[in-house]
Amino acid sequence: MDRLHAGRRRPVADDDDDFAAFAPTVSAAIEVVSPSNPGNASITKLRDYPRMGVPVYAIIDPRNGTITVHSDPDTTSGEPRYRAAPRVYKFGDTFQLGTWTIDSSTFPRHPS
Repeated sequence: MDRLHAGRRRPVADDDDDFAAFAPTVSAAIEVVSPSNPGNASITKLRDYPRMGVPVYAIIDPRNGTITVHSDPDTTSGEPRYRAAPRVYKFGDTFQLGTWTIDSSTFPRHPS
């Protein structure tokens, strides 16, 4: 099977491949944590986005009302990761996401 990734056709063996496309023109990735699959944002995508070259990744977690911003991707250390220490904010805070200033005062929480 072939898929189109970042303007290039690349062969993909199957849907279980550990594959991430290089995305140098993406300014930021924002993930809202799903109540049914919370580990996907904090584990899988936290590995994939720096590998793809995404400069800023925000994880918005309505379960606990937090926003975690990761930045400065590093792919030279072996395992892709974000170099900068994560910045953690609470719902209601105003925070920087790349060049944008985000007001999270209206972010909804998941019901308990």
